[in-house]
Amino acid sequence: MVGDEAPKAPDLLVLLPSGGAGGGIEAYVAGVVEAALSMGCSIHTVTLATPYGGRAVRWRQQLHFATQALRVAFRLQRVEADTQVLCFHPGLAPVGMMVAAFLRGRTTKAVAGRAVPLRVFFYGADIWGASLVKRVFWRVARFEPVTISGFSGGALARAGNALMLAPGLTAHRYQTLLALPARPQLESPTGALRVLSVFRLADYRAKGGPTLLQAVEHLRADGHDITLTIAGVADPALEVSELHRLAYPWLTVIESPSHDELLRLYAAADLFVLATRLRTGATACGEGFGIVLIEAALAGVPVITPAFGGGHAAFVEGVTGLAPVDESTEALEGLLEWAAAHPRERSHLGLRGRQWAREAFSPDAYRTRVAQVLFGWELDAPVISHLMLS
Repeated sequence: MVGDEAPKAPDLLVLLPSGGAGGGIEAYVAGVVEAALSMGCSIHTVTLATPYGGRAVRWRQQLHFATQALRVAFRLQRVEADTQVLCFHPGLAPVGMMVAAFLRGRTTKAVAGRAVPLRVFFYGADIWGASLVKRVFWRVARFEPVTISGFSGGALARAGNALMLAPGLTAHRYQTLLALPARPQLESPTGALRVLSVFRLADYRAKGGPTLLQAVEHLRADGHDITLTIAGVADPALEVSELHRLAYPWLTVIESPSHDELLRLYAAADLFVLATRLRTGATACGEGFGIVLIEAALAGVPVITPAFGGGHAAFVEGVTGLAPVDESTEALEGLLEWAAAHPRERSHLGLRGRQWAREAFSPDAYRTRVAQVLFGWELDAPVISHLMLS
């Protein structure tokens, strides 16, 4: 750390929308929390809903959540803790504001004059799907917005300038992905092109599932040997997902894979595709970043990203992966056909992607970024080589 004396790490009151559901927000939170713990922070977590409690949260759950958050805040105030409040979803902002106001209003002489930072995290569809009322509230509310990519930050600009903290992986996830064996450098097509896509299965349409399936089906009809595996968290509240009604011999659907199962899928894949749609309004969807693109890169798998949205922050165009020009089946089909016919170039994309992700998303690099964004600390940042991009 730069300087003679390391500052004292604050206590973090962390407000979460869910626990154990295994989605992108929880993966993001895990990375931030691990980095904060490594710097000596004490973490105090309050969760609104348990996994799969239904999309609508009952008012009693909301009341219990607010009460628990105030109880934790009261305990922190009694021990005069230097506290920051982190709301990991904009829907939790009213409770976060209440808790931060409580802590500010009950400061003692020992902590008088200290601010109680309140930071609210935004991601993607929660921004461009927000109503006018929410946007006005964000504009006047007393909190500092944090988001995950420049694309999301631009979409949030009317609510104020947001801090940017891209997602990171836990050290265990990072290390196990890097430990996967290096891929052979192919010179000519050998066997089927094995395509992998990972997303929450309930979001099949928003994640571009129909377009991906149609592109693979068209290429197979033209004689290309391509298989597709789709894996992701399954919601037990949905008795039969749309994916399970599909009966293609070349399609495999894997529900809620474990970490080890997901590693095996990455290791077996030749190409990773995330074809998320970008939509605004009542049916808003889109990628604010796309952490699975980084996971694929660390595994050495070349990526095809969404045409639009924040996914472009998770790869380097033409160096670690490719992006279609638009969301059409034809655009995606063209990239898949190129990948099938050019194994050598495809292998180089995967190799360079692994080198880039290994340095840019290392635990040390992420710890430095969290320290800068959340605490204003300047740590000794790792040097990222650009040689792999040549």
